[in-house]
Amino acid sequence: FPETTPGNLDLKWPNFFGIHFLNSDKWLAVANADFHVRLWNLQTNRIDSRSPRFNSIVTSITPLPDGTIMLSESGRGLYRWDPVVDGPVFAGHSREAWTVDYSPNGRFLASGSDDGTIKVWEAATGLELSTSLNHTQTVVQVRYSPSGSQLASLCLDGSLRVWEVDTTTGRLLGEPRKIDGHGKARSLTWSPDGRIIATGDNDGKVVLWDGSSLQVLRRFADHHATVRQILFLDAGQTLVTVSNADSVCVRDLSEKDLVVSKWREVIDVYSVALLPDGDTLALGQKLGGISLRSRSTGQLISTLTGHEMGVWSMALSPDGKVLATGDEAGWIRLWRTENHQPLISIRVGEYKINGLCFSPQGDALAIATHDGKVTVWNAPFVK
Repeated sequence: FPETTPGNLDLKWPNFFGIHFLNSDKWLAVANADFHVRLWNLQTNRIDSRSPRFNSIVTSITPLPDGTIMLSESGRGLYRWDPVVDGPVFAGHSREAWTVDYSPNGRFLASGSDDGTIKVWEAATGLELSTSLNHTQTVVQVRYSPSGSQLASLCLDGSLRVWEVDTTTGRLLGEPRKIDGHGKARSLTWSPDGRIIATGDNDGKVVLWDGSSLQVLRRFADHHATVRQILFLDAGQTLVTVSNADSVCVRDLSEKDLVVSKWREVIDVYSVALLPDGDTLALGQKLGGISLRSRSTGQLISTLTGHEMGVWSMALSPDGKVLATGDEAGWIRLWRTENHQPLISIRVGEYKINGLCFSPQGDALAIATHDGKVTVWNAPFVK
């Protein structure tokens, strides 16, 4: 047994189906009849808030030589799970953390907060590398350019800033280029080639900016309410925008420059991701449902259920096999994109999940929460 204070913990759940020490005997994993695998921290004598819930009883926990464990889930098969749960927590923001993004090399994390700061962190350790006080209101989005040499940030007041980044140290260099092009703004992304920045505001407008000069290239007014998220698809030739009140819009940015489709029946969308088949859009909605729709026809394919409150954030793993979704109640759920089946559910706390981002290697998930924290979650990931 590990060196720890002797004692017991009443889990209040009967019928234990599996038990195993994890992570140098710091943790004890216990499989219960209520579909949870609870992680008991033997040093603090507490259950970790990230203890996962599966979709049926986990009947056994088996250690593997590489340090992972094999979970046998009744009626569903075997899962290989990496049980490292104690990734770094970045606690430098004084108010809500709204956004988080990995640098393309995976070494750095950028985050933005309601306190008006942008922070750059060393992803592996949580060391704070750089802080900017340049914004005067909430930083609603930060996004690295595809090359990692620039960082774009969007403020709630509508101002866009682009920073030069030292890709060796991760630090922001000098003063940013700044442009005011919106009223209150909400969404931001780069085109895949890094030549265009797209932003969306609370009045339903989308602006495309030249990534070098910050000159306006095009403006669209495809919505009548807040543009929550923007996606470039098809090597930057298609733009998908979602609004939390009125519709989903798919626009062709090629020479035709047409609205391909607009789904007015799909409302209250907070988040969006494109699944690996290239056609299925996952749409996170206000009431907790995740609707899967064909972007070419708008037809409903299926609905993912499990979240009971608004799905504010989504992230797709780099290999496209796992979709992560986060809601207002602090729950993160992982789904298999191949068959749309749930993998695992974990509550990381009581606060809203504002932002999610997989590392470029796919071995970690960064989480921005409403309590001002940014957490790097190294598990559980199903291999």
